[in-house]
Formats: sequence, C-alpha cells, structure tokens
Amino acid sequence: MNYQTISIYDDTHVEGLEILKKGLTLSTSDAYFLNNYHPDQNHLGTNLFYLLKKGRFKSGAYQILIDDSGTYISSAGWYINGDQIIAMSRAYIAEKYRGESVLTDFLLPEVLNYADKVQKCVWMTFNEKNKSIYNTFERLQSQGRFGLGDTWPKTFRHFHPIGQRLVNNVNQYVVEYRPGTRESLDAQP
Repeated sequence: MNYQTISIYDDTHVEGLEILKKGLTLSTSDAYFLNNYHPDQNHLGTNLFYLLKKGRFKSGAYQILIDDSGTYISSAGWYINGDQIIAMSRAYIAEKYRGESVLTDFLLPEVLNYADKVQKCVWMTFNEKNKSIYNTFERLQSQGRFGLGDTWPKTFRHFHPIGQRLVNNVNQYVVEYRPGTRESLDAQP
C-alpha cells in the first residue's frame, strides 16, 4: 500500500481539514479524545481544530497520512517553540493502524531531517495520561532496551528523557532528540 502525506498549517486547507474531520469523527466516544480531537469541540483550547484555527502549526506543519483511496491513517503536528521543535503534537492513529509504525516511519523522519538542517532539538512531550510512554523511554535509557519485546520503532532510539518542562504553560514529560546524532545511532546494530 502507498501512503501520501498532506501538510496543513492552519484551518484554510479545505481538503486536509475534510480528511481530518472524516477520520477523527469516526473514532471513539472517549471524553479525552472528544475534547482534544473531535471537530465539534473546536471551541476548546486543547482541541486540534482550535489549534489549527489559531495557527499553532504555521511554523511547522500538521501532517496527515492517508492511503491510496484517501482514507485517514494518522496525523501529527510539529512546530517551533523557542529553541526547540515540538514534534508529534496532537498525534493520532486510526485504530486499524495502531501497532504499526506509521507515525515514526512516515511523519517523524521529516521533522528530524528539518531539525538536523536548522540545528534545533526536537522534543516529544507527554502529559500525565501518556506518562507510561515517557516511562518506556526512561527504561530504554537505564536498561539499554525498551522491553515490550523491543518492538518500538528504531527512530525512538534517538530520543532521551530529560524530565518535566513547561511547554505552552503545561507541565509535560519530555524526551529530546539532539540534531546530528542519528548517523552514529543508526550505525549500531
């Protein structure tokens, strides 16, 4: 199957917004999801559609991954925030594609390439709800492996936990990629 990435920067990209709305409306009824991703909740400050309307991704992009038929697969955004690039912001993967590395294989490498070019660190941030993901990065750092059968994407080896930081006025757990470090890590088995 072939994938295509559509990059949008705000709420003016009609085709991209329609794909997002269709893909994110068909998902779960979980309150966290509804508040943060559902288009009907675009009045909430943490909602993806609110963030697009306010231009959060104008310094980067919100990337939507679709298949040959135009069906939504996943999406995630990145933007410059001071000296860092915040990556995988408002990331979501359609249920059918969870467990596959669609975000790390198709969307994250572009961000890391850009970071290497402009020499900025990349942060992926996790709130309390997703702290278990951060904890897995800590395990990798301390034990040299992820656990979970070491099935996590190779791209994640490039990130290291740095603790909590204030990002957009919210305390977040942060893992950091430093530009130019992929070549040495990729050479390791």
